[in-house]
Amino acid sequence: MTLFEFAWKNISRDKRNYLYYFANCMCSVFVFFLFSMLSFHPALAVIDDHSTMGMILALGEAVVFSMCFISYSMKCFLKNRSQQLGLIIILGASKRQLNRLVFMENMMIGLFAIVGGILLGLVFSKFFLDLANALIGISDFVFYLPLKAMALTIVVMGLVFFAISYLTPKLLRKRNV
Repeated sequence: MTLFEFAWKNISRDKRNYLYYFANCMCSVFVFFLFSMLSFHPALAVIDDHSTMGMILALGEAVVFSMCFISYSMKCFLKNRSQQLGLIIILGASKRQLNRLVFMENMMIGLFAIVGGILLGLVFSKFFLDLANALIGISDFVFYLPLKAMALTIVVMGLVFFAISYLTPKLLRKRNV
């Protein structure tokens, strides 16, 4: 069995813990996508990026929120999996294998969360645009296919998941079996 297959079996075997983590990650991607869709909307092209509204939109889609939320979810997720990871170490997995396993699991969940968050964002985008219309007062919020927002979400959230997947094994090294 390869390490990829082992990671996939871990995900499919412990569905409850992974489902909570996946849902948190997908919600974070969903929120990021909605704010980036709003910031790229053609009706908001008249807003200056350095104005208060431009700064609110930039802060709304800030990577800091996503990174903090996902890393907090990851910390709780690893806490729930500590016995399983300890058992893997006791059975003879090296630190490198454990690090690669955790990295692969996080990247798989991140990939599915990005796709799911964007799809969920597309489903709820009309509702979000209507809500933004009511709050901001711009009546030109029509649905559009947000290709720029999709690309930005894929790139930024991909980098966030990569960074968290890379840094997570460093947290594992500080814990004892």
